[in-house]
Amino acid sequence: MSNKKLGVLCHISCLPNKYGIGDFGKSSRDFIRFISKHNVSIWQILPLNHTNNYNCPYGTMCSFTMDEMFVSVDDLVKKKLINKAELSKLKSLKNTEKVDYIIVKAEKIRLLDLAYSNITEDLKDKVVEFAKSKPKFFDYAYFKTVLAHFDVYDWHDVDQSYWDKESEQSKAFVTENIEDIYRLVFYQYMLFTQWQEVRAFANKMGVKILGDMPVYLQRDSFDVCYNHRVFKLDKNKMPTVTGGAPPDEFCAEGQNWGSCVYDWKYLQTVGYDFVVNRINALLQYYDILRIDHFAGLVEHYEISTKTNQGKWVKGGGEDLFNTLKSACRFKDLVVEDLGVLTNETQQVKKDFDLTGMAVLQFAFGSDETNHYLPKNVDKNSLYYLGTHDNNTYMGFLNGLDSESRDKVVGLLGLNGSVSNERLLYDSVKLLLDSGCRATILQIQDFLVQGEEYRINIPGQAADCWEYRMPIKYKNRFIKTLKNINWR
Repeated sequence: MSNKKLGVLCHISCLPNKYGIGDFGKSSRDFIRFISKHNVSIWQILPLNHTNNYNCPYGTMCSFTMDEMFVSVDDLVKKKLINKAELSKLKSLKNTEKVDYIIVKAEKIRLLDLAYSNITEDLKDKVVEFAKSKPKFFDYAYFKTVLAHFDVYDWHDVDQSYWDKESEQSKAFVTENIEDIYRLVFYQYMLFTQWQEVRAFANKMGVKILGDMPVYLQRDSFDVCYNHRVFKLDKNKMPTVTGGAPPDEFCAEGQNWGSCVYDWKYLQTVGYDFVVNRINALLQYYDILRIDHFAGLVEHYEISTKTNQGKWVKGGGEDLFNTLKSACRFKDLVVEDLGVLTNETQQVKKDFDLTGMAVLQFAFGSDETNHYLPKNVDKNSLYYLGTHDNNTYMGFLNGLDSESRDKVVGLLGLNGSVSNERLLYDSVKLLLDSGCRATILQIQDFLVQGEEYRINIPGQAADCWEYRMPIKYKNRFIKTLKNINWR
């Protein structure tokens, strides 16, 4: 099995940690060290950007910044910016079964503020240099400071002159609030440097990190504020259409994400620079980048804000991917090509030999031509039992009716009396033997956890993204590796 690759899908937030949430410190290194020891060579995570009010990593306020909840407070202690006594509230969350985002986010911000109040001159110089070398981080810090100053959430509610860098209002605001701006730059500097250390450690241990890029952005995001020409907006800079998906395997009624949609005709005139720059910025963070909702770049589904009617509309398509091929690390891209795809989208994936995704849970609902069945699957794919949008595999198996379960049993060449745990192990073996680029399992599938442990339910806003791994997970993980004959 030496030529096969096995990966794990586990978001940073899920990692065991004494502070109530995984972070860019010891919890990440311990996990990397463990999976590396057992020849699991790909660690897939969800977007690291700021989450929305429902803690969803796909509803970002900014496409290139990282959420403060991931900062390693141990590192702040090590740098003598805070003391250990300040960590007591976070430590009280050690054994929580779910991430308590309200407490975690508030405490991480409080500790970062305290750390900034104790910043050394040398570290302050590094923060200022970071802002100069990566000016977008300064712009983002300015953006957040303006919103906080006026006590609003949405940039539309601020006098638009503040979003013109050359205006008198903007220049005066920077002068009067420079320390508050640098405080937010400091947050991102700490996150950026900590994450680069995590990635370097992973690479040293032979583990590649597979990151994730949401295609669309929210109307109240930093990106839309400073790049409004790139999106389909009206004269008040509000979306005329929103992104979504028609009914598919994930959601029978379709989905409306409320996110802004690109103006592809305009983007073509400027060489798709916004999309290229987004991808290249995130490729600085990851070894491999998954582009969520690949269809959004080729021929997307948009929904009118006036009529609520949806339709397919051509995106950047072949022209965009020709540009990407020469402008970024093209071979390090993976596209999420699940669900309903138009013919043009399928053709672009084929023409550019893009690595896609396949999900075994989708293989049993139709006939023998199903393209997620191992015998039909595109070999240039990452093969999953299920992704973060699916049920856990045990939850999936437990919910099958007898006819559907018989299909799974038949595919595996077993008899109906076998346990669902055995079905899980043999399903993984099937994926490993498929010839696909790699097999990636959710952490819940390594731990043989049921439906109550799933991390997300598409179309449901509340009570998602809160999953935490058990502190003592290693023996169960190793047992699964032995049962799938992984060395």
